[in-house]
Amino acid sequence: MMFACLVSFATLGSTAHAQANETFPAGSYVIPMDQATQGTNLVKGYGLVYKLTQAGIPVRWIIKQGKANSDVDVTVKTYDNKALPATATSKGYKGGPFIIDQGDVADALPIITAWQTSFTSYKVHITTESVTTFVARTLASAPAISTFGDGNEDIAAAYLNDAGIKMSNGASWPSTCGASASDDVLCPSEVAGTTNSDQDGKLFEDGVPRYCYISAMHAAFGTGSSNVTTAVIREVRKFLSFDYTTFLAECEAVTAFEEGDTTYGRFLTTGGLTAGNTVPSGNPVYTNASDFLTQFEGGWTFRTGSAASWRTSTYRDGVKLLLRDDQQNPRHVLASGYLDGNSANGLVVYLAGHQYPATTTTVLNGARVFLNAIFGSRCTDISVLPVINLAGTTTINAQGQIVVDLNWSNTGNGFGRRGVLVLTMPA
Repeated sequence: MMFACLVSFATLGSTAHAQANETFPAGSYVIPMDQATQGTNLVKGYGLVYKLTQAGIPVRWIIKQGKANSDVDVTVKTYDNKALPATATSKGYKGGPFIIDQGDVADALPIITAWQTSFTSYKVHITTESVTTFVARTLASAPAISTFGDGNEDIAAAYLNDAGIKMSNGASWPSTCGASASDDVLCPSEVAGTTNSDQDGKLFEDGVPRYCYISAMHAAFGTGSSNVTTAVIREVRKFLSFDYTTFLAECEAVTAFEEGDTTYGRFLTTGGLTAGNTVPSGNPVYTNASDFLTQFEGGWTFRTGSAASWRTSTYRDGVKLLLRDDQQNPRHVLASGYLDGNSANGLVVYLAGHQYPATTTTVLNGARVFLNAIFGSRCTDISVLPVINLAGTTTINAQGQIVVDLNWSNTGNGFGRRGVLVLTMPA
């Protein structure tokens, strides 16, 4: 007896790959991420990409290597997919645009149509010529996301809700933790688990992380109900021991996790950092405009906050200082690196400033760092996804029962979790 089977996380196309030049034929779709095309509405592009990757549709992230801030990433002749009659013009796309290959458009189109029905001013373009360009990453999985209920979880909720990215239960992000057992805003006590024990809080399930990307917006170190404790820092450190994870700390959370407990903290430095409410002066300096985190264009507005900036001279190996001011003794605003300077660990991102609302495009760029970090996580890349192989037989026993015998293996580089197995049996 034969049967057909389907595993939901094993349906990704095998033609996609990362970190190489690719040629996209005419009829491919461009998701513009530049201010001139989208204005402050551009964060909706992250939500659209999230929906597409949730459906297993690969999306290429186009980032020109060695570029300066506001350089063009790719130039191609396109037209607006909703403009009739269509008039194609050559356009230079900035800010890290996304491309959907023409071969994936048929699957993507219902999602794009529904997205533009909900967000009528969001623009998607169609190419009228082939184009060869560098693909920095092939996004093939929508990462599981969580943020901490540290009293300022409404900041992360605003970033995610503005982008149109939902929680795993399909709901919008709430402004407080503990509102529902099924939501992804975790109170510190839920993260901490049992005191002096690792890997037993809600960041984990069956011994592996439940999430790919976690964030803390304004956590202070202490004993209050919304504060970070040593137990929380221990759990986050354990979380970051898995190489596909990402942790972003914003404003005071930078100090809480780097300085709150010098045994389990010190994620990015050996000697700590000195942060405060001093707003950087002068002009922003972008040290690597081709990094995933710095995919934005235009200026940067330095923001106030309990950790409006910091200084340190003891970054661990491999840490990238991505944004600072141009003063003689510069103040730091954005840095990233792997836990303890070890690329076998997860990625840590520190962002100064209290909040980056979509009031102007230069302020919005801070929110883009938060959203870029989601898609810059290793777990989004097709090269680190699970590849589940199934083989099976069915027999009918003496009692007339159908017995299914399945053998499976994972030949990919990632964990397969919460998969759905569907067996289609003959009538």
